[in-house]
Amino acid sequence: MDLEHIRTRLLLATSANQMVKMVLDLKEEDLRRTVGLLWSWWEARNKANVGENRKSTTDVVYRAARLANEACHLEKASENQPRKEPKRWSRPPVDQLKINCDGAFLASMKTGGWGFVIRDHDGHGVLAGAGRLEGVTDVLCAESHACLAALDAAMEHGISRVIVETDSASLVEGLKTNAFGQAPCGVILKEIKELCRLHFDSVEVMHAPRSCNRCAHKLAKLGISRDPDQSIVWSDPLPDSVSVFVLGDLRDQDGE
Repeated sequence: MDLEHIRTRLLLATSANQMVKMVLDLKEEDLRRTVGLLWSWWEARNKANVGENRKSTTDVVYRAARLANEACHLEKASENQPRKEPKRWSRPPVDQLKINCDGAFLASMKTGGWGFVIRDHDGHGVLAGAGRLEGVTDVLCAESHACLAALDAAMEHGISRVIVETDSASLVEGLKTNAFGQAPCGVILKEIKELCRLHFDSVEVMHAPRSCNRCAHKLAKLGISRDPDQSIVWSDPLPDSVSVFVLGDLRDQDGE
């Protein structure tokens, strides 16, 4: 991929932060190719770690080149598209409940918070929860804890058909594939998958932008402020302090 000159420069980095900065400072084309190669390499390693067939160097390079090419086309396409209004939270079908979950992460303190809300077809809040996390290694761990807490609460209240909506693309990938099996949150992701398999009739996992997940985001921030052993789950009727977040999403959806 003709990236030897970039590899030589990156070897001079003395920390992970410095290396990231050096990568982000690359010219657009070099940035796409470098990120594509790093992603392809990382993806191949993780799949090998969970027992899948080891990718050849040719396969890794081909995947990297394809990712770089796709990124280029997406950038050009987005430049030609009119700017769309932010997406809004949408109601689930009548026979399902929608879980919105979110995790917050404070890297400097290795702490975080989780929050979730479960709503019906009318947008009515059925359950909600928030809690603080200690010893969190990264944001994906916080997101995974939030999802697990939501599904645990749903299971305990006899809910069996859900849509899980999150603004974390990594969490969606982690739940649909084994890409993060060796990551710090790998055990939590495995627990979530087992919970879904054993206790739910239907679970759909969907990615949504932050504008669709604002209620859960606010609850995750609320969770950080709680004591570590004082997580909480609210059932219907939700307290006013939580209902105001839910109503905010409904007003956005109705265009008020």
